[in-house]
Amino acid sequence: MKSNFAIKLLAVYMIFVFTATAFGQEPEKVKPYNEKLLNGALYALNNDMPAIVESSIFITLELKDRYPEQNYKKIIARLDDLSRRGSTLAIRYKAGLAAIYFNFYDQFKDIKISDKENPDQYFRLITSRIQNNYFVLN
Repeated sequence: MKSNFAIKLLAVYMIFVFTATAFGQEPEKVKPYNEKLLNGALYALNNDMPAIVESSIFITLELKDRYPEQNYKKIIARLDDLSRRGSTLAIRYKAGLAAIYFNFYDQFKDIKISDKENPDQYFRLITSRIQNNYFVLN
């Protein structure tokens, strides 16, 4: 009977030690900005499939939202090029809006990109913000 109690006590002690060790560790931190993100986005912006290019335009908005202080000159240049020579009207339109988002980020920094299921809502928000700023200036 005493040995049974000792085994249970030892088991509780081991569970306590294990959980204290497991939960006492620091949580894994969000990985910092990496040049691979920029290169991957540029690679996707140069794809031949229009759907991939449209998706990658939205991904560039996410990058700017998460890492606003980084250098995006290459992405801005590619977005400007796509806004003039994109293969579809939707690509040209979204690339133009994304280029405006990058170039005038202070006007849009309060827009937090979190819903990946409906990316078009962010392009509508950018358009709305541009229209509101235009009317305020006139």
